[in-house]
Amino acid sequence: MSASEIRSRRIVFSLFIVSYVLLGAIVVLAFIQSPNFGINPRMTIEDMIDGTAFRPFVYRLLIPKLAGLLVYLTPSSIEINMNAFLQSSQWVWQILHLNPATARLIFSQPTILYTRFVIVLIVSLCIAGYVCVQYRLGKVLFPQSWAVALFAPIVGLLIIPACTLPSLMMYDPGVLFLSAMCYYCLAKEQWKRYCFWLFIASLNKETAIYIVLFYGLYFTRACHANNILPT
Repeated sequence: MSASEIRSRRIVFSLFIVSYVLLGAIVVLAFIQSPNFGINPRMTIEDMIDGTAFRPFVYRLLIPKLAGLLVYLTPSSIEINMNAFLQSSQWVWQILHLNPATARLIFSQPTILYTRFVIVLIVSLCIAGYVCVQYRLGKVLFPQSWAVALFAPIVGLLIIPACTLPSLMMYDPGVLFLSAMCYYCLAKEQWKRYCFWLFIASLNKETAIYIVLFYGLYFTRACHANNILPT
């Protein structure tokens, strides 16, 4: 590959990274304006962190408990300063007022702003991880087509608001990231890592156990291809 081709690929890749960031930001904003970010009486963020939410939400432990742990480990002085900063930030005010009802609730209880900030940070990291895994999965499944790998995260990000609005749960981005990791390990035949990510995904949402069905389909196909099972 010539130097000019390498430079062109870098430019194209950079443009796609910008598109990933913009679409990912839209997904995060969709989560922030979702009723589940503030006012859903059956699933408040505080209830999920405390383990007092209604079933089945109380069983979806990973992200709420991770957020609770991060808040617990944060020194009280930093938490107080962050709450004050977030309460006075015009950016935060404008973003939260995309959903006025949520904004009223959160600004009426300014001490929960930092908790919401931690949740948004975790959700953003899950979205970023989902994009990276989607890209790598596209390269594995279609090694001859770089375009598929480039467009796979875009398609994946566009599907999120279409399938989840108006109720995007805090654990939904984790479902996407962890499921994608399972499928990537399946495609790479990395069975120990597959079991690890399946376990973590099940802590995030119990229905992740259905990912085992894809392992069964893959295993059956592989056995047929190697004449291990009768056709």
